Amino acid sequence: MVTLVLFLWSLLDSVIRQFVDLKEGKTNMLIPSTEFFKNLPPKECVKCGDKIDEMHDCYSHKCDNCEKEIH
Repeated sequence: MVTLVLFLWSLLDSVIRQFVDLKEGKTNMLIPSTEFFKNLPPKECVKCGDKIDEMHDCYSHKCDNCEKEIH
């Protein structure tokens, strides 16, 4: 029951926010996916915290220097 109430409260809040945005003249509530991905923060190495220069198919969580270290 509590979950249902929280869901309905969240839904009502979302509808109210959309109504207020429309009333204020804000018609574009969704941003393009390209804009979303451009605004993501750079990926950081989990070991040293340096920025990782990613390629399109990069799934690594460590920078090149940390990947080269021998355990």
